[in-house]
Amino acid sequence: MDTRTITKYINEDKSEKATSAYSNALNFITLQSNNLNSISCSANQLNFPIYKNHLKSNIGLIQDKLYGLNSLPSLLPSISQVKSQLPYLTNSRDAILSMSKLASQSTISSLATSIANNYKPWLSANIINIAKNNPNSLASICINDFGKTLSQIIGPHNLTALTLQTGILKNNQFSTYAEKSLFSITKENFGSRISLIGDSKVQLDNSILKFLESYAKLTKSFEVSPTTYTSINPTISRLVPIEYFSAANLVEVISVEEDVILEEEGLKDEIQYENEVDLNTFLSKLDKGLYSMWLGAIQAYHSDNPDRIRHFSSSLRELYTHVLHIISPDTEVKNWISDENLLHNGRPTRRARLLYVCRNINNYPFGDFVEKDVDSTLAVIDMFQEGTHKIASKFSEKQLLALKCKAECTLKFLLQIHFIKES
Repeated sequence: MDTRTITKYINEDKSEKATSAYSNALNFITLQSNNLNSISCSANQLNFPIYKNHLKSNIGLIQDKLYGLNSLPSLLPSISQVKSQLPYLTNSRDAILSMSKLASQSTISSLATSIANNYKPWLSANIINIAKNNPNSLASICINDFGKTLSQIIGPHNLTALTLQTGILKNNQFSTYAEKSLFSITKENFGSRISLIGDSKVQLDNSILKFLESYAKLTKSFEVSPTTYTSINPTISRLVPIEYFSAANLVEVISVEEDVILEEEGLKDEIQYENEVDLNTFLSKLDKGLYSMWLGAIQAYHSDNPDRIRHFSSSLRELYTHVLHIISPDTEVKNWISDENLLHNGRPTRRARLLYVCRNINNYPFGDFVEKDVDSTLAVIDMFQEGTHKIASKFSEKQLLALKCKAECTLKFLLQIHFIKES
């Protein structure tokens, strides 16, 4: 199938079959999310004995529905005709296939057994996030008390299974939205909405593609050895698909007209809010000066200065450099590494620093994902910074917001890995 035929197929399919398929898949995911929300809505009634049997039965039904996540790929549009020509889409679909396989009842049961004695981190990172949609229901309930009560009602094994299912559901939600964004991206239209051409286009395209490939490889490692999924702290693992989602959204807004969905915009708002709150905490904890630098970048972003894009991008670039050198000091990295190729002129390379940051996570694909994530984010920042000399008028507010979100997501991701390691 030649390029014109592929483009024609994509355009026709996205306007009809694909749109319908993604709607069906996302409606299925939303339904399961709403079911989970009902648990947090019931939180204030957990101590009523007469209600406990009803809640236990209800949670059992919810879990049965969540096992159906392994059939999610069947709801998505077929890509068999164009798969070999569209690496963006291919990597996305491979990732969804791998994560969906973790949702089977046998796999969930096995994983739940492996972490049954340490379910509290999974509760904190997954089930408790449902409460964000129902802030009043859990406002006065301690996380540990909530987990203890649920454990008494449905048993620790089922509670652990439910927290795992919640994490996989969220992962598939972000991955499905990401694939929807990537569905119509081709080598030809990549970056077209900001007039990206020549070497700049090739370099950014290669960087983004390597990142997408690393995500597919990471999820494949979970499929091959499911316990590698639970071996990563759930606070970290829940951020992985958010990194992927924010990158896909950025690719979409610089390449094609965005297909806006209300629920997806809500997810973006939630991510941006979490970024601001967490970066406030993390940067202040790491170095007060870094927090001031970040505020400076944000002020530049919101200013009416005609040169604000360059100032914003430059500040972000400098912030990344400072953060990375603080969380991976030269001496400590050099003492840790054993490969001389990870040094350049006697100093650690960026790859060496990132591997050092991830050193306590025993998963090679994860370290590779972090490296490719940072590389692609910095490539995007550089492109926006350099592009101000040529195509500044082409940057829309939506594109700048997508850049800001991606840059903050990745910075938060790095800092979260660092502070989880330190705790």
